[in-house]
Amino acid sequence: MKLKTFSLLLLVVLLGTTGFNAVAQDTDFEIIYQRMYERYLDKSPSQTAVEKLLQIMTPEGAFKGIDYHATDGSPRKHVQSLITLARAYQHPESPYYHQPKVRDSYLKSLNFWVDTNHQAKNWWYRYIPYPKELSTGIILMSREIEQDKALFDKCIAYLRWSYETARPGLMTGANGADIIMGSFAASILTRNDAQMRDFQQRMTRLLTIQPVEGVQPDYLFAQHCGSGRQLYFTNYGKEFVNSMLKILANSETVQAVFHQTLGITEALFYQPGELKLDNGDLIRTDTPCALLWNEGKQKLSVANPHCESTNPASIRITLVRNGRPVEVSFDMPQQESAGRSVAKFVSLPQN
Repeated sequence: MKLKTFSLLLLVVLLGTTGFNAVAQDTDFEIIYQRMYERYLDKSPSQTAVEKLLQIMTPEGAFKGIDYHATDGSPRKHVQSLITLARAYQHPESPYYHQPKVRDSYLKSLNFWVDTNHQAKNWWYRYIPYPKELSTGIILMSREIEQDKALFDKCIAYLRWSYETARPGLMTGANGADIIMGSFAASILTRNDAQMRDFQQRMTRLLTIQPVEGVQPDYLFAQHCGSGRQLYFTNYGKEFVNSMLKILANSETVQAVFHQTLGITEALFYQPGELKLDNGDLIRTDTPCALLWNEGKQKLSVANPHCESTNPASIRITLVRNGRPVEVSFDMPQQESAGRSVAKFVSLPQN
């Protein structure tokens, strides 16, 4: 993990310490839910793939060809097939868009999977990929699932199980972040503010320097260190970062991340420039600066890059949504206050 990338992670730690008050409001839960929905919907699956799944589904909701008594992770194909059905039902360009047959097949197969509760020999499957991948379909089909309270409650319990039962040794590094993300959808759908605050605190701790597994004092990433330090850069390290945030830019001119839990963008502009946000909006600056954008609160914070009296007296930021720019000018602190951030609330046009 590069030092520059880690500097962005540290900025996210600072974001986390600001609190999660906004999520206490239903509107903010809805914003997070909508972001997850749009990200998970992705593209419409092929008609061939959907037809095959409908043909091989049994009356109980299983898929022919999957050995549900296997002790390896091969039944994971069931969860991935559920994602295909959910996307086929919800994607407007799908020939199966809102077809009752696809909806009923998904719900039946979801119920089968949750009741079966497959347990592989390797703990990893039930604790990480099963709930993480099942969350995709559950988010997409949540409105339909909620019509059956018993099924909805079972799904929430299924997603929460790994987080609630994981021993401390599993809640480290990439594994800890992944286990949190597997339970994340359950907290969003039940609008559970206490759980979200708990996630925030745990994620913040995972982002700090760790004594054994996770981010190391030399900024490298380690996992599976039971028999000595084991460095993992491109697998566990990458998964760890992806569970925490999305890197929007990492160049000589701008570095930026989007915190997927908090819905906050943080950027370091090394020169005047432009950044495309995760939702398609644009941010432009006429001056090098550190910038924090909280879309949910529509709060923009900026700071001069150096604590020097020669810093620019003002910074002008332009946010662009649907081609409509909103310009915000900041009078920046000088002398002994140079380097302090300045924040303003911004009213953007609705999508």
